Amino acid sequence: MFEPFFRGEKRPRDGTALGLKIVQDCVALYGSEINFTSQEGTGTRFAVRLPLSAA
Repeated sequence: MFEPFFRGEKRPRDGTALGLKIVQDCVALYGSEINFTSQEGTGTRFAVRLPLSAA
């Protein structure tokens, strides 16, 4: 789900299909995680867990 999507070409021409990969990378920078569940006909739900601040 988080891999860049390619349509028969080696790389996207317009920067599309990278959104989830960018989100995953940003979430990982915070030592967090992103998960998803998907059900056909219903949709996909994403959950991001972020660490609590030590302050």
